[in-house]
Amino acid sequence: MTDLMQTLYNYLQENRARDFLSHKYFWYYSNVLDLRESALMNTLTDEQQELLEQYQDAVYKCCDMEQQALFLATLSLARELR
Repeated sequence: MTDLMQTLYNYLQENRARDFLSHKYFWYYSNVLDLRESALMNTLTDEQQELLEQYQDAVYKCCDMEQQALFLATLSLARELR
């Protein structure tokens, strides 16, 4: 992405995206994720915890790339509709 696109993406992610989430369900599932992660981490060895954290980092990066691709597709579609 260009610097401008990255700036727009960051702004939308930090300031506008949550406006489009169902707050009730988003916070519920955020809480569920935290509780289940804590329960899982309590059952793992240090080595297993490190492996899980590496896995979570990779998942986060993939999700971020998908979100960026969706942003770029939306931006492209907006330009076409203009």
